[in-house]
Amino acid sequence: MVALSYLDTAHEILKKENRPLRPKEMVSIVSPRRLVKKWDKTPTQIMRIQITMEMKLKGDESRFIRAKNGKFGLREWEQPKKIIFLRKRTLKNTVYQILKNMGKPMIAEELIEYILVPELLKRLGKNQAASLGSKLSAEIKKLGDQSLFVQIGKNRFGLREWGLDALEEEVERAKKEGTAAPPVEKSRPIVGSPMEFRGMLYEPTDKNGVLFLFSKIHEDLDMKVEAIKPTFPDAKCLRKTKRGWEDVWVGFEYKSSDFVKHNHDQEDCDIIVCWEDDWKDRPSALKVIELNKIIRKKKK
Repeated sequence: MVALSYLDTAHEILKKENRPLRPKEMVSIVSPRRLVKKWDKTPTQIMRIQITMEMKLKGDESRFIRAKNGKFGLREWEQPKKIIFLRKRTLKNTVYQILKNMGKPMIAEELIEYILVPELLKRLGKNQAASLGSKLSAEIKKLGDQSLFVQIGKNRFGLREWGLDALEEEVERAKKEGTAAPPVEKSRPIVGSPMEFRGMLYEPTDKNGVLFLFSKIHEDLDMKVEAIKPTFPDAKCLRKTKRGWEDVWVGFEYKSSDFVKHNHDQEDCDIIVCWEDDWKDRPSALKVIELNKIIRKKKK
């Protein structure tokens, strides 16, 4: 039998054991006379160093991956996770293939139009889009970073493998939604009227000021912040209701009517947080939190 190197020995042991191991455990399993020509005085240390060096030098090409608690595993163990969607036609796999082919985030209503399997649509019930959105949201919440999908709006989904922060479409969308303020001299800042509320001296004059003020008052509103995003909707929060805590998507605006000016989609947002609510014909399903009135009541 041809003697193996430390790395080949580690590979053979891990493959045979089919579980992550520490270098010390590998050394205790291997027979020095059969697998390594010259077994050094500190085999455990050498095994650890050589595996670590290969991982650093080869990166994703390395045969090894780092597991928990100082253990190492094999990269090939990750492969089944990547191809699991090909095994059978499930709702999750169908949605994955649709997003993969389209190459862009899609709302649940759009996804429904591309699901051409009657059996899958039948399982979603009467309100197919809402049911699909709920199923995808539940899976993302349950699996976290292990989910194939990411949610980037109230009802919009994409694939985690895309690295959504780098998507050109999302970047361009963010640019269109932004408002460019005229430059001002640093020595002459523009501020709102005096307010003096929890360390904020002046009333907000833009969306950023509203967001900052919301950070000081959100607990008073029975809300918790899960994430702040660079694109619309601006935040994902939890809001306390009589039934318990529910997920809500929040958009920040200086005036509620700015929501229309920025061409936002009502389906992507549950609540507008603004300084002034001036949107007279606002849809009833879209709620508004007007910070101006709330703070005035608290200061009385």
